[in-house]
Amino acid sequence: MREFVKIFTPLILIILYVIYTAFFFGRLEPAEGYPLWLIDDNENHTDQTSGLTFIGIKDGKKNFVSCDDIGKIHRILVDESESSPDLKISEITLSERVKEYLKPFDKWDFEDIQTDPVNNELYITIEGSGSRKPDPMGFKKSEGIFRMEYNNDIFNTTEITNITKVDFPGDVFEHTRSNIGFEGLAISDNYFFLGLENVRFNDKFFTDSTVIYICDKSTKAIVNRIYTSKYEIITICGLYAVSDRQLLGIDRNMRRIFMIDFNPDMTVKNVRLKELNMYVPGYPFLNQIVGIAPESVTMDNTGNFYITIDPWREMYKVIESNKKSVDGGTLDKLTSFMPILFKYKSPF
Repeated sequence: MREFVKIFTPLILIILYVIYTAFFFGRLEPAEGYPLWLIDDNENHTDQTSGLTFIGIKDGKKNFVSCDDIGKIHRILVDESESSPDLKISEITLSERVKEYLKPFDKWDFEDIQTDPVNNELYITIEGSGSRKPDPMGFKKSEGIFRMEYNNDIFNTTEITNITKVDFPGDVFEHTRSNIGFEGLAISDNYFFLGLENVRFNDKFFTDSTVIYICDKSTKAIVNRIYTSKYEIITICGLYAVSDRQLLGIDRNMRRIFMIDFNPDMTVKNVRLKELNMYVPGYPFLNQIVGIAPESVTMDNTGNFYITIDPWREMYKVIESNKKSVDGGTLDKLTSFMPILFKYKSPF
């Protein structure tokens, strides 16, 4: 009997904890088999993953393209045919032409990545970075939304061959700062949705809101600005357009997803929020680690949400008691800031 209690008590406590957090706090729980470390059996992995887009299914595997805020792009294949999903990760390289274009940038700070649903064109956002001296506005030279050309088709591309900046009105960039830019990008049939990380007035503190710019896809003109204070959205670090009239997003600082429904004139009709339970793979009780930063969101063909975290290195702390409660492999991944992939069934 003692052995029975010894073996099953931890399992029962974990199950009770998951049920407690799900029902008492109303958090959305990850789907079965998730979360996963973003590393495959061959040790291929992403690093500081900040953007993710679902591009479709091929050979029974879900295909995603991701971007890292250190200037990397990857293809992620997810095989969900077994109870434990299997990942395959490969880098999509940048051509010498693209590297030459990016060479003057202080940092290749890729933040979000999306495909155009109409023609599979690939777009990426780059956050402006740079020291204040000698040019306090130097970050403006690198920030923006860029269209990327690639070889082969979207399912088989191995290289980004060219990059061009999309010409949006200057007003779109009225609130950007060094290291504060568009971390959310979504594209529907007729619109670009650009989500600013946060409206900030100094380098130390976040404000209580941000702004989403809706731009006509053909003219790039601003159709509407959505200021988010009254909708309780503090940060935007990833967007996905379900349609012209529906926008999915991730609020990193609140660890929440949000869904915005629009009226025909692109004013806000309704906003729904849902808090996420985000924990270390295999350890549901490790869900309060400071620095677990959800920075991307996309949707698959059946409406499931996929979210990656870009560990916030300056804040990512694993306390000593937690270090003693995980296996060696998990501890290595935690201390090396390995990104994590989450999947959630839609609550909306």
